[in-house]
Amino acid sequence: KPVLATAHGGALEMVADGETGYLVDPEDPSDMADRILLLSGDQTLREEMGRKGRRRLDAHFSEQRFSDDIRALITEHAALAPE
Repeated sequence: KPVLATAHGGALEMVADGETGYLVDPEDPSDMADRILLLSGDQTLREEMGRKGRRRLDAHFSEQRFSDDIRALITEHAALAPE
């Protein structure tokens, strides 16, 4: 599913604006309403954004990716630690 979120906090990292959903100014309710109407009226757009969002999730936020990133950090810091 496409994501419609305010451009604040974690959403800035997770949502690729215009690709996997839309980020709107938290102080602009009319932009939020416009994006809701756009998405509700365009099934093709919703489906394409949903597919791209799934790919982004798998590439950047999967459990495997998290595990790999943690392992890399531990390895990097272990190499820097004094003996």
